[in-house]
Amino acid sequence: MSEEAKILFYQINSCGYYKYGRQESEFGDVASVLSDLGNWISNLTLVQRGTYEVRDGEELEKSYCLNCVQRGTQYLVSMWNQIPTTQSNAVAAISADSTLTNPSFSFNEFPENTIPGYATYFWIIPEQNLLATVRFHHSKNGHKNFAKYINEFMAKFSSYAVTEETDDGEQNLIMGYREADTDEIQSLYSKFHDSIYKKDGKIEYISQNSNRITKIIRKNRLSITETDDRNFLQRMMDRVLLQDVTHAETDVKVKYEVSYTPSPEQLDQMISEWNENNETRWDDIGFNIAGNTYWLSHSSAKDEVDLDITRDNDEVINAQSLIRSLQQNQDRIFRSLD
Repeated sequence: MSEEAKILFYQINSCGYYKYGRQESEFGDVASVLSDLGNWISNLTLVQRGTYEVRDGEELEKSYCLNCVQRGTQYLVSMWNQIPTTQSNAVAAISADSTLTNPSFSFNEFPENTIPGYATYFWIIPEQNLLATVRFHHSKNGHKNFAKYINEFMAKFSSYAVTEETDDGEQNLIMGYREADTDEIQSLYSKFHDSIYKKDGKIEYISQNSNRITKIIRKNRLSITETDDRNFLQRMMDRVLLQDVTHAETDVKVKYEVSYTPSPEQLDQMISEWNENNETRWDDIGFNIAGNTYWLSHSSAKDEVDLDITRDNDEVINAQSLIRSLQQNQDRIFRSLD
């Protein structure tokens, strides 16, 4: 079955175990960490595969590793991301036709000991220090959850971590890290860090010409099925067109422009925020320089490609079929890096 996938590349900048103040790792790399992850999850139930708890107010979802498969030197990691539920383990929904004074809610309850959520996929090419999110019908790619998951796995559950049970047996203390069982335990810290892959010259040109920017353009795709998007869009329609947003299409494209010349610091902040949130908040930001518009999306390596995949069910894609199809289309997909 062929389905369209949206692919976004990240550059893996760090992955390993480091001495404080050092830039080079003492041991550990992308391939060894992923191999270690695959071994760790092999005999655990899903709930045992969690590596972190979400703190109150933290903008993360708890995630679990569904699968970690290797094909050749590459890896495909499938994640399960937990979504918020009510106290009775139900997911709330609101009718898209709800009015301000008469909202209509429904609740889908799930059996006990189940984890409502959605799947996300990560294609990792260790020899090039590349990671790609592979997104199908969901709006989120789960990247923040994945980065948190890997960092916490490396810190607490990898084979490099040396632990000792507390007297009450309720938790393990991290004593340090070592590459082999016979090595001396070292006081190190684990680190996994990546950033959106940047095409050479695109961001640099915008940054170097911040004083020549005369206009900022933002493009956004809003969905009337999302409450925040629908309310924002309704306010715009009330002011401009005096129309009811509920009669709009499911997705509405919005574009607005501001005549403004940002300072270098403001521009850096815009670029940083876009890099962090462009998959979920803003579709694109453009800067008008000397009559030409330069879009931030053109600086990242992304692609849309039809992949021949097999689904295990309506939500989960078979990991082996996905990595096989990615590799079969690799030459075409890698052209987005140029």
